[in-house]
Order: sequence, then structure tokens, then C-alpha cells
Amino acid sequence: MDSTGAGAELNLHERLDFIGIDDAAKARLRSIKPLIEGAMSAALDKFYQRVRSTSETNRFFRDNGHVSTAKSKQADHWKVILNGNFGPDYAGRVRTIGQTHARLGLAPRWYIGGYAVVVETLIESIIENDWPSLMSLGKGRGEGTARSIAILVKAMMLDIDLAISTYLEALEQERKRSEEAREIAATNQQQALSVLAAALATLSNGDLTTRIDQKLSAEFDGIKSDFNAAVAKLQEAM
Repeated sequence: MDSTGAGAELNLHERLDFIGIDDAAKARLRSIKPLIEGAMSAALDKFYQRVRSTSETNRFFRDNGHVSTAKSKQADHWKVILNGNFGPDYAGRVRTIGQTHARLGLAPRWYIGGYAVVVETLIESIIENDWPSLMSLGKGRGEGTARSIAILVKAMMLDIDLAISTYLEALEQERKRSEEAREIAATNQQQALSVLAAALATLSNGDLTTRIDQKLSAEFDGIKSDFNAAVAKLQEAM
């Protein structure tokens, strides 16, 4: 799937439609943006403290400067989410994240777990902010809070879906490349063995003029050169 093409955009629209991120939901995201951005620094601090204290995730960061850069990029990504900008640029950004995780070998469980740590703090901030009104008597007092939490969770799940789908696609592409490389290597090896066997058969019949002239893959150039040199010396000696 091309993250910048019409097919990818349609696929993104399908995702948005299915989970119910419509114009009203995007407006709700924008309405809680100031609150979420205010809680984001604490949420990311908590997340990166967990990252740095876990050996499996800490190894992906060189130093504190690397962590600060990653934190800044993550905060910028959340600004895009909170603005409801779920277009091709957003999809491309998330696909880059998924591809990077695949390249680095970061298992999806760490990505999902990290999101849980971040969103935990963000949901707590919504509830704490709305708590006075939630305690007021009256039916439906919590509807706004529920909608805010719901759209936040939906946005999170969309992000996870796109990133992990890309991660799995990247792994599948790598598997196919590896399989193709193995098939090519096997074919080249079979060709080299066949050529060498034919040359040896001719040599065993006493033909000292035989040479390997066929073009072989580069890894067999040494064998070809050694064989031809050996037969030339044998011919000269005879």
C-alpha cells in the first residue's frame, strides 16, 4: 500500500468510517486539545522513564539527547492527531513509524505497551478536569467526558492499527526478499555446479584444452579462475 496514493487514502477513509471518527469526533478531539497538550509532557516523561528502565526498550536509545528528540517528535505527532488531521500525510507519518520499528526490530508489544502508559495519563487528565461536573447531580452529566475519552481511545487505536499493519507489511516484504535471494542463490549454485561438472567430465576424457567460459555469478568467479588456471598449468606440464 502506497502511503501517498489514492489507494492508501481510501484505506484510511475506510478505517475512519469503521471506527467512527467523523467530523463530530474530530471536533471533539480539537476541543480537548488544550487539556491533552497540557498533560502530554507528564505522559511522555512517564513513558520514557519506563523505556529507560526497561532493558529491551532502552537499547534503542543512545543517550538522553536521543530520548529528547524522540519525545519532541512524539509530541508533534500528537498535535496532528488532536487537530483531527487524519489525511495522507498523517498516514505516511505513521507508516514511517511502523517501518522504523520493523527495521530496528522493536516488537509490537512494546509499542502497544508504550501507548497504554501514555494514554493512561491522558485519560486521567480528562477525568480530573471533568470531575467537579461529574459529581453534580443530574442525568447525562458524564456524556461529554465519555465522548472525550472514547475519541481519544479511537485515535490511539487508529494509530496503533496503522503502525502495526505497516510493521507486519515490512516483515512480509523482508521475508519475500530473503526467499527470493535464497532462490537466486540456489539457482546460481546449481548452474555453477553443472558447468563445473561438465568441465571435469571433459577433462577426465583427456581434453586439456577445456576451459570454463560460461558467465557465472560473481561468487563463483574464484572457482572458475582457479579451474582454468589449474588446467592451463596441467596442459603446459604435459
